[in-house]
Amino acid sequence: MGWMRRFRSCTGRFADPEVVVDGHAAGGKPTVLDAIDPALPADRVVHTVTNTAFGLTAERRVHAYANAFHDNYHLITYRYCNTGNTDGDAAVELPGQRLYGCFGCIATAAVIRPRAYRAMTRSGGATPSTMW
Repeated sequence: MGWMRRFRSCTGRFADPEVVVDGHAAGGKPTVLDAIDPALPADRVVHTVTNTAFGLTAERRVHAYANAFHDNYHLITYRYCNTGNTDGDAAVELPGQRLYGCFGCIATAAVIRPRAYRAMTRSGGATPSTMW
């Protein structure tokens, strides 16, 4: 199944700070913001809209935070709609189609460091099969 991106934007509540160490610019890759919105509920929001080869349009919004108490997770919302659009343009290729037996799955992966995993299992703590 192919995914064709129709739209992507990155909005920030503030511009990226300039990081200077010993008079030289430092930091990783700069974030390219499409807009700055001080009223944004999160520090960054990435919004993407893609179409699938069978006419399902998926919309995703990722909310990221830079607060010290909220820096280890993202809020991600998905919305799926049977539009009949099978490629990256606005034209509908499959008008009036109905999808039967269509279901979705969102899979996530937890990262467990080997040393922490050994310490957890030796002390009788949670293991990956009992964490969920």
